[in-house]
Amino acid sequence: MPLFAATVFLSAFLLFQIQPIVAKMILPWFGGSSSVWTLCMVFFQVELLLGYAYVHLVHEKISPRRQPWVHGALLLLSLATLPVVADPSWKLDAQAYPTWSVLGVLATTVGVPYLLLSTTGPLMQAWYARTFVAQGVQPYRLYALSNLASMLALLSYPVLVEPLMAVKPQAWVWSAGYALFVLVCVATAAYTVRRHIGASAAHAPQLEDAPRPGWRQCLMWVGLAATASMLLLAITRHLTQDVAPVPFLWVLPLALYLLSFILCFDAPRYYVRPFFLMVALPLAFVALDFAMNEGLDVPVLVALLCAAVFVFCMVCHGELVRRRPPLRHLTLFYLMLSVGGALGGLFVGLVAPVAFNAYFELPLGLFLCALLMALVLWPELRGKRQRWLRGALLLALLLYGVRLSSISLDYVQGYTEVVRNFYSQTRIEESVDEDGLGPVRSMVHGSITHGEQYLNHPKRATAYYCERTGIGRALQSLPTDRPRQLGVVGLGAGTLAVYGRAGDE
Repeated sequence: MPLFAATVFLSAFLLFQIQPIVAKMILPWFGGSSSVWTLCMVFFQVELLLGYAYVHLVHEKISPRRQPWVHGALLLLSLATLPVVADPSWKLDAQAYPTWSVLGVLATTVGVPYLLLSTTGPLMQAWYARTFVAQGVQPYRLYALSNLASMLALLSYPVLVEPLMAVKPQAWVWSAGYALFVLVCVATAAYTVRRHIGASAAHAPQLEDAPRPGWRQCLMWVGLAATASMLLLAITRHLTQDVAPVPFLWVLPLALYLLSFILCFDAPRYYVRPFFLMVALPLAFVALDFAMNEGLDVPVLVALLCAAVFVFCMVCHGELVRRRPPLRHLTLFYLMLSVGGALGGLFVGLVAPVAFNAYFELPLGLFLCALLMALVLWPELRGKRQRWLRGALLLALLLYGVRLSSISLDYVQGYTEVVRNFYSQTRIEESVDEDGLGPVRSMVHGSITHGEQYLNHPKRATAYYCERTGIGRALQSLPTDRPRQLGVVGLGAGTLAVYGRAGDE
């Protein structure tokens, strides 16, 4: 057990330690936007899917005795890709093709090591189950351990790693840690081969008898995992763009996401189903409604959104654990989890910015969560006495869908233009000035007004550059008896040009 636990812990720690390291490497190249973090999350989820698909293929197609040899050889070959240092040449296309440049630099920098690290959790669980099947082991607890290591890696980075080392030394230290992991994992593979010779022949039938889960069960696994992933990324985006652009708020929701995995997989009793379904989940829906519509203080908003993330993830992951299959189909279970996580990430990170002109993915994720919970409860509401509960459930789902539709319309109604790209959403609105200066056109990014224009007074500066600001007072204090020669560099150059007079340059 200690050898398997050490392998799983080390792999998961490295898996989530590399995420902030490589994100910090490339963040300045792409404008420092939270979209870079979202895209990093999408890449890592897809890599996780590929890793779990590899594990399932190896588990199903290669004999248990040969699996450690194949995996050990791939691990040793992966050492040739070290160190994990990003190539600065990717900066050349950062402006023109930010999405593909981010994905490209991630693939070439950490693609191979991350892929093999991602295979460790389910593969070690499968080997552990086969090796110690006679003792009635529960390998799912190793998954809880891996998520604990992931959370420790994530939270230790801003507190311990980042303050002590520059980003390039971080990459070298991580590379050394990966080499250590390869040695430990190869040792675990060798131990598995030795134990399997005597154990597999006697106990393999105990793993082979379980029937394969049906397609409905697989779809439910995918749906629950996808919903948690969608809401994690959508709420993180809302936190970092519409509430407070603080990088720590990229990490906090992900840590809560991992905490829900730890609690649900380590001991299912932590998921108190009646409380979470009947009390916590409705309150989380209400909290999101307030957070999306009310002008609350930033600390209150952060608390509401983070609490909602935790509740949604606990419900989705708690229902996943209740539906986990026998050990024979453990790798299929994890494959479906990774499919759902990747689908949710791809939808929020790649599809939504192209398909939508507003952030509709958050209302969609909330409705999907409500729909899945209705599907989960539907078979349990049987009998004549409970038929009215089914009707009440359908009515509640319908009313919530109407409410989310209203919130979605508010994203675009009342604006003359709403556009969205990789970095953000921008809206143009027109109103009437309270001081009687006529119509005003404003540009809004998130909840912040970034520019204004008086349509009847085009020579009047506004917002950050009006006469009452520091730059406005400085320009008005200059001599007026002769032409001025001024150089203005950066944002606001166009607005400041309205201070120009005939003859000025």
